[in-house]
Amino acid sequence: MGYTHYYRCKPKYNEDDFLKVVTDFKKIIPALNHLGIKLADGSGENQAILRPDEIRFNGLRNCGHTQRELGITWPSKNAKGVSKNQVGLQMAEIVKGHWFAGASLESRVCGGDCSHETFMLEQEMKNIPDYKIKELDDPKNKGLVFEFTKTAYKPYDLAVNVALIIAKHYLKEGIMVSSDGEMNNWEEGMNLCQHFLGYGLDFKLEE
Repeated sequence: MGYTHYYRCKPKYNEDDFLKVVTDFKKIIPALNHLGIKLADGSGENQAILRPDEIRFNGLRNCGHTQRELGITWPSKNAKGVSKNQVGLQMAEIVKGHWFAGASLESRVCGGDCSHETFMLEQEMKNIPDYKIKELDDPKNKGLVFEFTKTAYKPYDLAVNVALIIAKHYLKEGIMVSSDGEMNNWEEGMNLCQHFLGYGLDFKLEE
């Protein structure tokens, strides 16, 4: 349970196409840093892994943000932005209300730990488990493997949005993206890509 993005991927992509995804994602990193979004490796430490054959990152575990109990978070209908997350920031500025499991957020924020689930996209999947091989054999999956990342609407959620928008641009029908969020929750990622990369506003979530 928790706010999640879903993507069906090919087990192997063209090397040149995948490199374009990695190259463009790197171009957005300074803008994410400016917004206060610090990316780490899958464990929430050190640096994000951005190689020609792999993108793997999480939020920063020891982020220094205010410790607060938010429960299982979810964005409100018009949620946007990234909270400044300063010490002493009023909860009323962050929380719109509550759903049964936790806070309904006005903006992306953490409770003192910016890491959650790891986002990973590979040029070629290695050691594919048996249950995913069965997915590939099922005609209705169109040769794609199901993946997902639960971000809990923490700040690095915006980086996940950006990575998937870029991936869709270059990998086209080789990746299918859906989300617990609505299109308005993706607008900031789309605008970032459009501004820095020249594309993004044409992005659509799969039904």
